[in-house]
Amino acid sequence: EQLPMTVRKQAVNYMTWMCKAKPKLVLKYKFVEHFLHLCVTLLMESKDIEERSFDDNGENVDFVTATGIACDLLDEIFLNIPSETCFPLAIQAIEKLRTDENPSKRKSAFVIMAMMAEGCNLTISKGQTLSKLLHIAIKGIKDNDTYCRKCAFEALSQLCTHVADDMTKYHKMLLPEIFKAVECPNEDIRVIDKALNTIELFIDCFDDHIAKSDIDFKIEHYLDSIMATIVSWSI
Repeated sequence: EQLPMTVRKQAVNYMTWMCKAKPKLVLKYKFVEHFLHLCVTLLMESKDIEERSFDDNGENVDFVTATGIACDLLDEIFLNIPSETCFPLAIQAIEKLRTDENPSKRKSAFVIMAMMAEGCNLTISKGQTLSKLLHIAIKGIKDNDTYCRKCAFEALSQLCTHVADDMTKYHKMLLPEIFKAVECPNEDIRVIDKALNTIELFIDCFDDHIAKSDIDFKIEHYLDSIMATIVSWSI
Protein backbone atom coordinates (compact mmCIF):
# COMPACT_ATOMS: atom_id res chain seq x y z
CA GLU A 1 0.00 0.00 0.00
CA GLN A 2 1.33 3.41 -0.98
CA LEU A 3 2.00 6.19 1.48
CA PRO A 4 -0.35 9.21 1.33
CA MET A 5 0.54 11.59 -1.47
CA THR A 6 1.31 14.38 0.99
CA VAL A 7 3.93 12.20 2.67
CA ARG A 8 5.44 11.24 -0.67
CA LYS A 9 5.58 14.92 -1.58
CA GLN A 10 7.51 15.70 1.58
CA ALA A 11 10.08 13.07 0.63
CA VAL A 12 10.43 14.50 -2.89
CA ASN A 13 10.65 18.00 -1.42
CA TYR A 14 13.97 16.98 0.09
CA MET A 15 15.20 16.05 -3.39
CA THR A 16 14.04 19.37 -4.83
CA TRP A 17 15.86 21.12 -1.96
CA MET A 18 19.02 19.19 -2.79
CA CYS A 19 18.83 20.30 -6.42
CA LYS A 20 18.43 23.95 -5.37
CA ALA A 21 20.74 24.13 -2.36
CA LYS A 22 23.20 21.27 -2.88
CA PRO A 23 23.60 20.70 -6.64
CA LYS A 24 27.24 19.68 -6.24
CA LEU A 25 26.15 16.95 -3.84
CA VAL A 26 23.59 15.74 -6.37
CA LEU A 27 26.33 15.57 -8.98
CA LYS A 28 28.87 13.95 -6.66
CA TYR A 29 26.61 11.02 -5.83
CA LYS A 30 25.11 10.82 -9.34
CA PHE A 31 21.57 11.34 -8.11
CA VAL A 32 20.25 12.93 -11.33
CA GLU A 33 19.56 9.64 -13.09
CA HIS A 34 17.81 8.27 -9.99
CA PHE A 35 15.72 11.43 -9.67
CA LEU A 36 14.68 11.22 -13.32
CA HIS A 37 13.72 7.57 -12.90
CA LEU A 38 11.58 8.52 -9.90
CA CYS A 39 9.90 11.27 -11.92
CA VAL A 40 8.99 8.82 -14.68
CA THR A 41 7.54 6.41 -12.11
CA LEU A 42 5.42 9.21 -10.64
CA LEU A 43 4.28 10.43 -14.05
CA MET A 44 3.12 6.96 -14.99
CA GLU A 45 0.72 6.94 -12.04
CA SER A 46 -1.40 9.79 -13.37
CA LYS A 47 -3.45 9.50 -16.52
CA ASP A 48 -3.86 13.22 -16.99
CA ILE A 49 -1.18 15.91 -16.82
CA GLU A 50 -3.87 18.22 -15.39
CA GLU A 51 -5.12 15.74 -12.80
CA ARG A 52 -5.89 17.37 -9.47
CA SER A 53 -6.13 16.07 -5.92
CA PHE A 54 -8.75 17.09 -3.35
CA ASP A 55 -8.66 17.03 0.43
CA ASP A 56 -11.41 15.74 2.74
CA ASN A 57 -13.29 19.03 2.43
CA GLY A 58 -13.32 18.92 -1.34
CA GLU A 59 -10.72 21.67 -1.64
CA ASN A 60 -8.17 21.50 -4.43
CA VAL A 61 -4.66 20.66 -3.20
CA ASP A 62 -2.07 22.14 -5.55
CA PHE A 63 0.82 19.90 -6.56
CA VAL A 64 -0.24 17.00 -4.33
CA THR A 65 -0.58 14.63 -7.25
CA ALA A 66 1.98 12.25 -8.68
CA THR A 67 2.27 14.39 -11.81
CA GLY A 68 2.57 17.62 -9.85
CA ILE A 69 5.27 16.21 -7.58
CA ALA A 70 7.21 14.88 -10.56
CA CYS A 71 6.99 18.19 -12.42
CA ASP A 72 8.15 20.08 -9.35
CA LEU A 73 11.27 17.90 -9.10
CA LEU A 74 11.92 17.99 -12.84
CA ASP A 75 11.74 21.76 -12.81
CA GLU A 76 14.40 22.02 -10.10
CA ILE A 77 16.63 19.46 -11.82
CA PHE A 78 16.70 21.37 -15.10
CA LEU A 79 16.98 24.80 -13.49
CA ASN A 80 19.77 23.97 -11.06
CA ILE A 81 21.79 21.03 -12.37
CA PRO A 82 24.21 21.92 -15.21
CA SER A 83 22.74 21.10 -18.62
CA GLU A 84 25.81 19.14 -19.65
CA THR A 85 24.83 16.60 -16.99
CA CYS A 86 21.03 16.54 -16.93
CA PHE A 87 20.28 17.17 -20.61
CA PRO A 88 21.93 14.01 -22.04
CA LEU A 89 20.18 11.90 -19.41
CA ALA A 90 16.84 13.53 -20.22
CA ILE A 91 17.32 12.95 -23.95
CA GLN A 92 18.13 9.30 -23.31
CA ALA A 93 14.95 8.96 -21.30
CA ILE A 94 12.86 10.71 -23.95
CA GLU A 95 14.24 8.52 -26.74
CA LYS A 96 13.53 5.37 -24.77
CA LEU A 97 10.09 6.32 -23.48
CA ARG A 98 8.58 7.88 -26.60
CA THR A 99 8.45 4.58 -28.52
CA ASP A 100 7.22 2.40 -25.66
CA GLU A 101 3.98 0.49 -26.10
CA ASN A 102 2.76 1.83 -22.76
CA PRO A 103 1.08 5.21 -23.35
CA SER A 104 1.94 6.28 -19.79
CA LYS A 105 5.62 5.98 -20.63
CA ARG A 106 5.17 7.85 -23.90
CA LYS A 107 3.37 10.60 -22.00
CA SER A 108 6.28 10.81 -19.59
CA ALA A 109 8.65 11.54 -22.48
CA PHE A 110 6.70 14.65 -23.47
CA VAL A 111 6.35 15.87 -19.89
CA ILE A 112 10.13 15.67 -19.51
CA MET A 113 10.54 17.57 -22.77
CA ALA A 114 8.15 20.28 -21.58
CA MET A 115 9.85 20.64 -18.22
CA MET A 116 13.39 20.89 -19.60
CA ALA A 117 12.54 23.64 -22.10
CA GLU A 118 13.30 26.47 -19.69
CA GLY A 119 16.36 25.21 -17.86
CA CYS A 120 18.02 23.70 -20.93
CA ASN A 121 16.97 26.33 -23.48
CA LEU A 122 20.54 27.28 -24.43
CA THR A 123 21.50 23.65 -24.98
CA ILE A 124 18.34 23.01 -27.00
CA SER A 125 19.22 25.95 -29.26
CA LYS A 126 22.53 24.41 -30.28
CA GLY A 127 22.98 22.43 -33.50
CA GLN A 128 20.09 20.22 -34.58
CA THR A 129 18.80 19.53 -31.08
CA LEU A 130 15.65 21.63 -31.40
CA SER A 131 14.84 20.12 -34.79
CA LYS A 132 15.11 16.61 -33.33
CA LEU A 133 12.87 17.49 -30.40
CA LEU A 134 10.28 19.05 -32.69
CA HIS A 135 10.16 15.92 -34.85
CA ILE A 136 9.57 13.86 -31.71
CA ALA A 137 6.83 16.25 -30.53
CA ILE A 138 5.12 16.18 -33.93
CA LYS A 139 4.91 12.41 -33.71
CA GLY A 140 3.51 12.88 -30.23
CA ILE A 141 0.62 15.10 -31.32
CA LYS A 142 -0.38 12.26 -33.66
CA ASP A 143 -0.24 9.60 -30.93
CA ASN A 144 -3.32 7.41 -30.56
CA ASP A 145 -3.49 8.22 -26.84
CA THR A 146 -5.29 11.42 -25.85
CA TYR A 147 -3.03 12.31 -22.95
CA CYS A 148 0.09 11.73 -25.02
CA ARG A 149 -1.20 14.23 -27.56
CA LYS A 150 -1.97 16.74 -24.81
CA CYS A 151 1.50 16.40 -23.33
CA ALA A 152 3.15 16.68 -26.75
CA PHE A 153 1.32 19.96 -27.35
CA GLU A 154 2.38 21.14 -23.90
CA ALA A 155 5.98 20.37 -24.82
CA LEU A 156 5.61 22.42 -28.01
CA SER A 157 4.08 25.28 -26.02
CA GLN A 158 6.99 25.30 -23.60
CA LEU A 159 9.50 25.29 -26.45
CA CYS A 160 7.67 28.24 -28.01
CA THR A 161 7.95 30.07 -24.70
CA HIS A 162 11.57 29.35 -23.85
CA VAL A 163 13.25 28.84 -27.24
CA ALA A 164 11.22 31.45 -29.12
CA ASP A 165 14.02 32.92 -31.24
CA ASP A 166 14.86 29.54 -32.71
CA MET A 167 11.31 28.23 -33.14
CA THR A 168 10.40 30.65 -35.91
CA LYS A 169 12.45 28.92 -38.60
CA TYR A 170 10.35 25.76 -38.18
CA HIS A 171 6.95 27.24 -39.04
CA LYS A 172 6.61 25.12 -42.20
CA MET A 173 7.26 22.00 -40.16
CA LEU A 174 4.97 22.83 -37.25
CA LEU A 175 1.97 24.93 -38.18
CA PRO A 176 0.46 22.61 -40.82
CA GLU A 177 0.66 19.68 -38.39
CA ILE A 178 -0.88 21.69 -35.57
CA PHE A 179 -3.75 22.86 -37.79
CA LYS A 180 -4.41 19.26 -38.82
CA ALA A 181 -4.98 18.42 -35.18
CA VAL A 182 -7.29 21.40 -34.68
CA GLU A 183 -9.29 20.53 -37.78
CA CYS A 184 -9.74 16.87 -36.78
CA PRO A 185 -13.51 16.49 -36.20
CA ASN A 186 -13.20 13.80 -33.52
CA GLU A 187 -10.38 15.33 -31.51
CA ASP A 188 -10.78 15.67 -27.75
CA ILE A 189 -11.64 19.24 -26.75
CA ARG A 190 -8.80 19.25 -24.21
CA VAL A 191 -6.31 18.45 -26.95
CA ILE A 192 -7.82 21.18 -29.11
CA ASP A 193 -7.34 23.64 -26.27
CA LYS A 194 -3.65 22.70 -26.01
CA ALA A 195 -3.25 22.95 -29.78
CA LEU A 196 -4.80 26.42 -29.94
CA ASN A 197 -2.57 27.58 -27.10
CA THR A 198 0.46 26.27 -29.02
CA ILE A 199 -0.57 28.21 -32.12
CA GLU A 200 -0.94 31.40 -30.09
CA LEU A 201 2.47 30.97 -28.46
CA PHE A 202 4.11 30.13 -31.78
CA ILE A 203 2.75 33.26 -33.45
CA ASP A 204 3.97 35.26 -30.45
CA CYS A 205 7.50 34.11 -31.31
CA PHE A 206 7.45 36.51 -34.25
CA ASP A 207 8.28 39.95 -32.95
CA ASP A 208 9.12 42.79 -35.36
CA HIS A 209 12.82 41.99 -35.50
CA ILE A 210 12.35 38.31 -36.23
CA ALA A 211 9.59 38.90 -38.75
CA LYS A 212 11.81 41.19 -40.79
CA SER A 213 14.71 38.76 -40.82
CA ASP A 214 12.54 35.76 -41.69
CA ILE A 215 11.03 36.76 -45.01
CA ASP A 216 10.00 33.14 -45.56
CA PHE A 217 7.19 33.45 -43.02
CA LYS A 218 3.95 35.01 -44.25
CA ILE A 219 0.97 35.00 -41.91
CA GLU A 220 -1.36 35.14 -44.91
CA HIS A 221 -0.22 31.64 -45.84
CA TYR A 222 -2.08 30.41 -42.76
CA LEU A 223 -5.10 32.72 -42.76
CA ASP A 224 -7.43 30.13 -44.27
CA SER A 225 -6.58 27.63 -41.58
CA ILE A 226 -6.80 30.26 -38.85
CA MET A 227 -10.21 31.49 -40.02
CA ALA A 228 -11.50 27.93 -40.42
CA THR A 229 -10.44 27.21 -36.85
CA ILE A 230 -12.09 30.36 -35.51
CA VAL A 231 -15.35 29.59 -37.31
CA SER A 232 -15.47 25.92 -36.39
CA TRP A 233 -14.83 26.52 -32.69
CA SER A 234 -17.12 29.53 -32.43
CA ILE A 235 -20.23 27.64 -33.39
